Order: sequence, then structure tokens, then C-alpha cells
Amino acid sequence: MSSQNSIATELQRLQDIILDEEASFSGSEMVSNLEALLGQVDQPQGPIAGQILNLLSLVQNKRGDTDEVLKHGEACVTIDQRTPFLNDESRFYLHYRLSCALEADDQPERAMMYLNLVLQNPVAVTLDDDQHRTLVESLARLLHEAAHFEEALALNTNLLDQAETAGETNLRVLNNLAQNCYELGRLEDAENYLRQRLTAAQAADEEGFEDAFDSLFQLGVLSFESGNPEQARQLFEQRLALARDHGDEFDVSDAEETLAELAERS
Repeated sequence: MSSQNSIATELQRLQDIILDEEASFSGSEMVSNLEALLGQVDQPQGPIAGQILNLLSLVQNKRGDTDEVLKHGEACVTIDQRTPFLNDESRFYLHYRLSCALEADDQPERAMMYLNLVLQNPVAVTLDDDQHRTLVESLARLLHEAAHFEEALALNTNLLDQAETAGETNLRVLNNLAQNCYELGRLEDAENYLRQRLTAAQAADEEGFEDAFDSLFQLGVLSFESGNPEQARQLFEQRLALARDHGDEFDVSDAEETLAELAERS
């Protein structure tokens, strides 16, 4: 058997292990095996090398090593762009993996580039509505992080319309809309979205605690910044009462500190 055939056989063996959801393996040992295999490839810019790089990116993603995910993943993309070898599904997950890694690395513009490729991939058509909405929410979040606030607002407005048409309330989108409006200086709109979020969260009782707790904080900050410290105090007191009812000491301490800070600034 030729050396290249041996490489292909070993690559298939390692790939089967990595892609088997029930298999367990040492991440560091798998990385060492893949890197050793990569060193044996006679065409470092060829498809076999690209397949190894894709697997390295996948394994490093499981290990939480963002730098290595980007290093190997983007090297794989370079090869795939020159000589396409990935199928649609593999390319879909590679681009999504890179988008997530770039967002974690605080590179929203480049993360958006890959997420747009994900949404343009034929595999995206097979996603259910919730999965597709999640990707669009991610794109809106990246637009916001990249300071494209109007575009983020437009996407989030559409997502909210979809939720309302389906008779649902999307608390994440309401919060994101408030953030978009805040950055655009549309403070009344921001307050309106936060109050909608607060009302929906309060209706959800315990499940809505985190959203209600955060909404009250943001509303208090908005009131203070709008020149109404008394309203801010009332909202922060409501937040403290909510924390006490919920019974979490950390949240109670946080709410008390917020009130104390407001008193110092007023």
C-alpha cells in the first residue's frame, strides 16, 4: 500500500472516531495524530490536507481553543476556495464554526462574513424555522457588535414580527431591539421594548426572573440617563424586591449595590 493510501486509510479511521457522537477520545492525542498525519501529506495545499485541517478545527473547537480553530479552519477554507473538496454539509459547519470563533475573538465583521456564507449554503434551506431564526438572530447580534445598528434593527424588527405572527413573544429579540434603539439614540423606543420584555417576563413567573431582573436594571439606567433619578430609584427598588422574592443572595447584593451607587450619583 502506498504512503498516500495509508494516509487516506488513517484519515478515514480518525474521522470516523471524531464524528461518532458516542465515541470518546483524548482531544490532545487526537490533535497529535492529525498533526502527524498532516506532516506526511505530499500536497500541503491539496484536498487531503484540507480534510485534516477541517478535522483539526473541529477537534480544537470541542477543546475550546479558539485560536487553533481559526488557524486550521481558515487554512481549510483557503484550500477549499482554490480546489473545492468539502460537501455542502461540511462547509456549512466549518463556516459556522469559524463565525462563532471569530465572534468569540471579538471580530464581528469577519464573523458576519462566514455567517452569511452559512445562510447562503444549500443546507440552510433544510433547517426548521427555529434553527433559521436562531442564525438570523446571530447575524443581527453581529451587526450590532460591528456598530451596524440600523441593519441590526431591521433584522430584529422582522424577527419580532415573525414571532408575533406565530403568537409568540421573543424576549431575546425585544432586548436586542432595545439595545439597537439605545445605540441609535431612540431612547423612548428602547424603553418601550424593555417594558414589553418586562411585562412578558413577569407573566412567566420564575422562568422569566432573569429577563425581568435585567429589564428593570436597564430601565433604571435609561431613566437616570434621561434625567429622572427618582424614577430610576423606584425601578431599582422594584428590582431589589424582585431579587428578595427570588431568594438569591448574589442578586440581592447586586440590586443593593445598584441602589447605593444611584444614591451616590444623585
